[in-house]
Amino acid sequence: MLFGLVLYSCSENNFNTAEEDKTQSVNVQIREDFSCLDEVFGACSEDAVYSNLIEIPAYPGCYFNITLPYSHCADTYSGISTYTVGEPTIIDHTCFDYNDDIESAIMNGTINQLTNLVLSQILEEATVQLIQASSAYTSGQSTFEISYILGVCSQVCYTIEKEPNTGLAIIVPKTIECAFDCCKAFRKYKFDAKDDYVITNESIFSPDIDCEYTNVECPQNTLYSTECLNGCGTYF
Repeated sequence: MLFGLVLYSCSENNFNTAEEDKTQSVNVQIREDFSCLDEVFGACSEDAVYSNLIEIPAYPGCYFNITLPYSHCADTYSGISTYTVGEPTIIDHTCFDYNDDIESAIMNGTINQLTNLVLSQILEEATVQLIQASSAYTSGQSTFEISYILGVCSQVCYTIEKEPNTGLAIIVPKTIECAFDCCKAFRKYKFDAKDDYVITNESIFSPDIDCEYTNVECPQNTLYSTECLNGCGTYF
């Protein structure tokens, strides 16, 4: 079941915030003492957060300002690098077409499909850039094993933010874990001499949980929200 939390009145590229907060969520404590990020950090010796502006195939010419938490391992003997990667965060973006598509998806009941499309492309492109920025990649390593650890169930809250260049309002997806467990996915990225790559999806391990949680609290500046979705199903 799809539900939207309409907290503000909207017009093209400009949203008027309501003075009264009408959020319907009440359970503030559902995720306070657990996060799959705890399993990402500490997986290897080097923990960090990658940040950059990225483009995705769904919106060419638009830039998404993202962060990606990861833990980097380098084998002591071979020097081969592997990564454990967590949930990406979209800080802001420059894509007003994406705003329009979110509005249309809410009206058409296809917001889950749009959410999966955008977030899966964000995760893939952010991972590729993380790899290509590494010393292992520039030193000639061409195949990378990536372990992803994500919330087994996640709700996506679409919040109002400001576009960084114009200050106009944009809609940004924010992912909130809504169950006390994680799913894990394993991918292999193999690059050629032209920086093209092939992905092999090796396996996904996900607890058998029905993501039927309600009352997950979105931020106060939320316009819309998805239902609680399968976490790995959103990205893979």
